[in-house]
Amino acid sequence: MHPLAVLLLILLPLPTHATTWRPLTSLPFAIGSHSTVLLSPTQLITVGGGLAGEATTDAVLLYDIPSNTWSPRSPIPIPLNHPNAASINGKIYLLGGVLGALIQGRSTVADCWVYDPHQDKWTAVAPMPQAEARGSAAVGVHRDSGVIYLAGGVRGGEQGALDIVSAYDTVQGKWISLPPRARRMPAPRDHAGGVTVGSKLYVVGGRDARVLKDTVFVLDMDDVERGWMEEERARMPTARAGLAAAVLGKRIYTFGGEGNEEVASGVFNQTEVFDVEKRVWERLGPMAEPRHGISAVGVEGNCHGHGGGVIYIPGGSVEEGARSTSYFDAFYPR
Repeated sequence: MHPLAVLLLILLPLPTHATTWRPLTSLPFAIGSHSTVLLSPTQLITVGGGLAGEATTDAVLLYDIPSNTWSPRSPIPIPLNHPNAASINGKIYLLGGVLGALIQGRSTVADCWVYDPHQDKWTAVAPMPQAEARGSAAVGVHRDSGVIYLAGGVRGGEQGALDIVSAYDTVQGKWISLPPRARRMPAPRDHAGGVTVGSKLYVVGGRDARVLKDTVFVLDMDDVERGWMEEERARMPTARAGLAAAVLGKRIYTFGGEGNEEVASGVFNQTEVFDVEKRVWERLGPMAEPRHGISAVGVEGNCHGHGGGVIYIPGGSVEEGARSTSYFDAFYPR
């Protein structure tokens, strides 16, 4: 070997990953405006959503991380898009959502269910108050108390954002009242990203009256009496709605979204991360496949040979409004 070639091999660092994105086994069919929840450290589940033809599905799909395979599970009792879903204590709670086609004829439901993966069965639980029925809420889970929070969302076909906050106690099996300061967010939001970091629920981005927002709202679920706060000095670099948000450690990663007036598809390709301790945002490289109507889950630890954690983003839509896709990929923070 030429001496210069040897020197180059010594000086050039070997990459840990060829890319920060990795395509995975596609979904069995295209879905968007669905929910994705982590059932266990090795399994995630998608719930409901809209199909490529804009019809709504009752499908529940399980992805097994080690084998990189999808399999169907018992469908939800009624087809729903924009469902509000969360996992806690090995079960999945589906708390309302939207009926009808993705674009027209929307109406919301207050019905709620819990899914037991061991029985592969959905069981009805207490419905949410009818006046609070909605879809596309930001969802947070307070694991110490077993309470699931729904923040904001959209009611019916009006596309009018809501500021209401609801709380379902999975231990008592009922909806509970919140203190006055926690009952409403600082402003209405729908199609926002909702994640839990420690005891805090973060609501990032979204829209109000079709206007894109770059805000970050925070509720400490350990101290709901204090109510909501806004990170006024830590606004998102890119205002967007219909985005996905997921957590690894103390960092909130946000992906995609709709409302981009600079491209024909109307879809954002931005990937941005918020450090909740430093309270600063950082722009990362773009998505490999830009989408909106997506939801994501983060898995800590060694996944697919990557020790820093992985974020999974199944499905979504590739054009503003609809046009769902079966594309599925994973994001690996560097």
